[in-house]
Amino acid sequence: MPIRLLLADDHPTFRSGLRSHLEREPDFVVIGEAASGAEALDLARAHTPDVLVLDMEMPGLSGLDVAEQLAEEKSPTAVLVLSAFEDEAYIFGVLDAGAAGYLSKREPLSIIAEAV
Repeated sequence: MPIRLLLADDHPTFRSGLRSHLEREPDFVVIGEAASGAEALDLARAHTPDVLVLDMEMPGLSGLDVAEQLAEEKSPTAVLVLSAFEDEAYIFGVLDAGAAGYLSKREPLSIIAEAV
């Protein structure tokens, strides 16, 4: 059974490239995309993906807000945060909020796929 992914990033080009790369993996299926935190939260609630690949800085709800709300709801969806920010306080804040992992957007796509 493939790992069901939801991608959430407000940059369509990044999101599209990430989707193209992840869909080449035989064990992944992308079930949706979100361009805002609120949309990511709605789609995660509606479709319960195995993994939500989540940008930290998005319009409306931030990635931190989304991770906190899913954790509060005891969602089974694992959250993997991708961000351009590499500040330790930022990283530990989102991990403390319930994210399963945190990677820099500077990582190669192969590392992101491996983390998923």
